[in-house]
Amino acid sequence: MKRAITYSLFLWSICLFAQEKTTLGLTLNHLAISVKDVNTAATFYSKVLYLTKITNRTQKEGIRWFSLGDGKELHLVSTIPSPVTINKAVHLALTTPHFDALIKQLQKEHIPYSD
Repeated sequence: MKRAITYSLFLWSICLFAQEKTTLGLTLNHLAISVKDVNTAATFYSKVLYLTKITNRTQKEGIRWFSLGDGKELHLVSTIPSPVTINKAVHLALTTPHFDALIKQLQKEHIPYSD
């Protein structure tokens, strides 16, 4: 019996690894976040974080698009009628080699921040 179980597991593992691996080639395209006021949020991302505004191809009111570099985009959306709530578990993380300058910019603009 022990030999039959071992043999079955061996055959199963051969079948598992013999299957051709495929990929869908998925990459990040954009991130969309809900904002209470699209104009205020757009000012923050453009004037404080210096992100470049790009064309909103939806052409809908209440939506602004920004470049994150490398073909990645940030979409600010204020068209959802439900209230926007802050939840640290859902977030956008950006990296900068100029961390101290970013903190000074946030303080200069009196923008609250946390870790």
